[in-house]
Formats: sequence, C-alpha cells, structure tokens
Amino acid sequence: MKKKGTGRLQIRKGSYPKDGRVITPPPDDAARMEQQVKAYREKRRQEAVPQPLKRKPKFGDSHTRVTTYLRSDLLSKVRELKKENLINSITNLLDEAVGYYLSKHFDFPYRP
Repeated sequence: MKKKGTGRLQIRKGSYPKDGRVITPPPDDAARMEQQVKAYREKRRQEAVPQPLKRKPKFGDSHTRVTTYLRSDLLSKVRELKKENLINSITNLLDEAVGYYLSKHFDFPYRP
C-alpha cells in the first residue's frame, strides 16, 4: 500500500487477487508450518528447564589433615614466599611438591 499526497491510501495494482478472495497457504503448508512452530516451542521449553547443578565434593571428602614437622629454614622461606604473594597457599605448594616427588621417584600419576 502506498500513501499519496491526498491523504488517502492507494493500493497498487496486482497486490491483491482480482476476484476478492483471501489468499491462504495450502492446507499441507499450514499444517507443516504449525508442526514446525510446535516443535520449536517444545524445544525452547525443554531448553528452559534448569539442569541440576553438579556439586563439588566437600573439602573434607577430598582432603585429609596432616600434622607434621617442617624444618625451620624451610618454613620461614615458605612463609616469606607466601607474604610476597609468590605462592597462592602453603597447602598448594606442599600438594604440588609431594605430587612432583612421588611422580619422579615412585611412578605416581601426578597432574599439576
């Protein structure tokens, strides 16, 4: 449809059927389109269902407290490194050191 300067709407020739009937898609196309819409809505509904969150194991389930003695010079160096933020934590340092040692000397599968 095109608006002319007279304020009236003008319909271009050939933009509507001459016999006045309403154009609708063939029934099979309408049914196929409806099926596609239903399938799309079902897919979106399934995607919207929240998946259960996987919980990390509790710290106590994956770690064991160990009380041991460490040489004073080693402990002072470790604390110095921690204070200067050169290591994340003393626990991580010890875990990595023990894992590395076991992998070198006892064929332990170490993954940093």
